[in-house]
Amino acid sequence: MKKFTKAALAAKQIRSILKKEFPNTKFSVKSTNFSMGDCVDISWNDGASKDEVRKLISHFEHTKYNSKEDLFEPSNMREDIPQTKHIWYDRKINN
Repeated sequence: MKKFTKAALAAKQIRSILKKEFPNTKFSVKSTNFSMGDCVDISWNDGASKDEVRKLISHFEHTKYNSKEDLFEPSNMREDIPQTKHIWYDRKINN
């Protein structure tokens, strides 16, 4: 049986939430694992704003950037859901 990373599990749940909340918008949700962490990349065209998407799924991210010290610090750590270190949002607006 294939074992999924926490980032992959978070991406799966994020994809499901976005599909339910914004059925007319096609999202690409991909997880990546790398040295010292992992991330989920979300991209889409038009539709929901970044703020709308962020409000729905920010609880899947367990770190916040500290610009004074130029580092990511743990925050919002939860054991009841899979989380990722970073969530990147890329919304393109078509004219």
